[in-house]
Amino acid sequence: MEMCYDGALVMPSSYAVMSEEEMTYVEGGKFFSGAYCRQIVLALGCASGGVLMSLATGAAIISKLIRYAKFVGGLIGWAINLVVGITVSAVGKIAYGIGYGAATNRGVHISPSPAPWESFVSVSF
Repeated sequence: MEMCYDGALVMPSSYAVMSEEEMTYVEGGKFFSGAYCRQIVLALGCASGGVLMSLATGAAIISKLIRYAKFVGGLIGWAINLVVGITVSAVGKIAYGIGYGAATNRGVHISPSPAPWESFVSVSF
């Protein structure tokens, strides 16, 4: 399919003009201030035993999934291990980022990442 644009480019009325350099720095995500990180840590630390029970249950489920994946083996086992591994890594990075942001009072910026080696999550301080 051949496309030819000889005329002027027509943009929607609500578009925003950005330079190429400015487009480089446009990204998503959320910044949590140091105070907000401390509130999250305090809320989790002062939470009832139900939160701790939920975390223990989550760890038990992850352990069972990994054992099941080893039992099944093959492509399905590999896929289960991949999804569980990426999820656990992403949650760990987010938890570390919030804890570090609270401890240093600098806050943390959490954003999605297209890189699988980063567990699809980017955490910066």
